[in-house]
Amino acid sequence: FNIVDQMLFSLKVEEVAKHCLKLLNEDKKVVIAFKSTMGAFLKDLNMVSGDVVLPEQLDFARTLIKGLDSVFFYNYTDIEGNKSRERIELSELSQSGLDRYNEIKEAMKAESTGLSISPIDQLIQLLENSPKGENLGGHNGKTFKVGEVTGRNQRIRFDENEAIVQSFRSDTEKFFRLFNSGDYDVLLINQSGSTGSSAHASQDFKDQRVRTMIIHQFELDINTEIQKRGRINRTGQVVLPEYYYITSDIPAEQRLMTMLKGKLKSLDANTTGSQKTSEDTLKSADFFNKY
Repeated sequence: FNIVDQMLFSLKVEEVAKHCLKLLNEDKKVVIAFKSTMGAFLKDLNMVSGDVVLPEQLDFARTLIKGLDSVFFYNYTDIEGNKSRERIELSELSQSGLDRYNEIKEAMKAESTGLSISPIDQLIQLLENSPKGENLGGHNGKTFKVGEVTGRNQRIRFDENEAIVQSFRSDTEKFFRLFNSGDYDVLLINQSGSTGSSAHASQDFKDQRVRTMIIHQFELDINTEIQKRGRINRTGQVVLPEYYYITSDIPAEQRLMTMLKGKLKSLDANTTGSQKTSEDTLKSADFFNKY
């Protein structure tokens, strides 16, 4: 499930960037929301600032290798009830088991998906390399500026044809402030940026352009999803926000979308006594029926 979820995330990067640039050129500000940062894969590479990541290390096929290695972990409870996570060592496998493992791993290494293991960095690169029109509001820079509010501590900077690891630390309060004053055109947020902070077109903020939110990857917990939406829709705003869900036609994602609609329906019924609200706002095929 996680691998498919992350594949859908990587798959939509260019489409999200394209839609984001269209909104930016309409002189709107954009918040892009997602669930995972996929930072764990960068951590697994054990690299430090300044290291160059090879193209094959950046390919999404590496997630399959991580999935293969996770098969060897199991939960263990001893006689006193203490729980621990143990690992079966490769040396414990029979020769035929080891041969099969190596065979599968080599097949995975040979795969090339063309998808990135770090979609957020690819998204930042696509947006920051795009020229900003002189007639647009906000800062006077030549290209768009992107802020990121997540919990990851490393990111990748694409410099010409090289991918270089950088250390990174997000400052929620500062980045939201820069977004609201017009220094940032785009803000990327996940759950760590989805509570408490305001990014709406407030009468108190310097930059009062229309706020739009692109949901690149939605949350499984409907409460967190609603929290995220609330970043750009708050009291004291001078103009209403817009929301866009970018989804593919892949059945796996359509199914997730249908589940999201179901959760929204029950939430609407709890809060407004009507299940029709989400029907009007979220248009997608609903194939959860008796068949």
